Parts: sequence; structure tokens; C-alpha cells
Amino acid sequence: MGAEDNQIITDPVHARLPRRENYQKLKNELLQPGDTLVICSLSALGSKYAARPELIHYRDHHIRVKVLNMPATMQDFPEGPGNIYDIVTDAIIQTLTTVIKQEQIRIKRQQRRGIETLKESTAWEDYGRPAITLPDNYIEVMDRWLAGKITANAAMGLMGLRRTTFYKLAKLYKEGDLIV
Repeated sequence: MGAEDNQIITDPVHARLPRRENYQKLKNELLQPGDTLVICSLSALGSKYAARPELIHYRDHHIRVKVLNMPATMQDFPEGPGNIYDIVTDAIIQTLTTVIKQEQIRIKRQQRRGIETLKESTAWEDYGRPAITLPDNYIEVMDRWLAGKITANAAMGLMGLRRTTFYKLAKLYKEGDLIV
């Protein structure tokens, strides 16, 4: 595309998620209104969920994005208000918006069907987190903790509860909402 080596920005990929430091620097510091960003595909901007706001950002900052595998974006259109490039960009953004909404509707529909199917089976009884069973020494240990005789960590250890569960039950116990 005529770019020189110092005009090509790459980011190393670590595990499944790319480190995007160079891209963020390009986006937020180097690109100026009137510049053109050339990318291999929309996936260079992230997932379809991430690509949409990126395209909106570039459109709003008057930075042209050419996508090598999208021929309509590669055309050179005349500048000016209401130009064809803005129409093409808006069409891509609208298409991504529609695809995202349809995917969200499809996922919710599949989840609903899965839950309804599960409700009709015996597996529904075991669905979700298991109920918390109070240790036999719960009242004794809680009374000692509330009286300040032992620390919360000691109480957790004596009852074999994790921090989140301990404080969740402690709140219910203090409010009198815990049935022992």
C-alpha cells in the first residue's frame, strides 16, 4: 500500500489476547484527522463487538480506515461532506450493529430453550450452586467472633468457610435473617 517500514505498526500476541500497546499509541497519539489507517481485516480492530466502536472512533475523528479484505473500503472517494466513504463506513457500522443484535437475540433464545429443557428433566433439581450447609459449631463460633474473642480469620478457619461465604452468612446472622 506504499507504507514505509517505520509506518507499519505491529503488536505481539501473547496467549489468546493480543497486547495492544502499539495499536493504542497509534490510535491515540499518532493518527491525525485526514490520515488513513490500512488494516488486513476488521478483526485487526478486535472482535465484532470491539470493531464497531473502533470504526465509530475513526469516523468521528475523520480518520479513514481501509480494510484490505473489504474492497468497498479500498476505493478512493472524493472528500467532502456526505461523501461515499462516510456512507460505506456507516453501512459497515450498521451491519456490525445488526449482526451483534441478532447474535445476542440468538444466544438469549438458545439459553432460554436450554433452561426450559433442563426444567423438564430431573437435572433441574441439581441445577445451580449447592445450598450452604452451616457447620455444627456455627452459633458458638459466631458468638465468639461477634464478642471480639476471636478474629474473623480464626472464625473462618474453625468453621471451614471461605471469606465471602463467612461474611455473607455473618450479615444474615446479625440481621436475624439466618435460620439455624
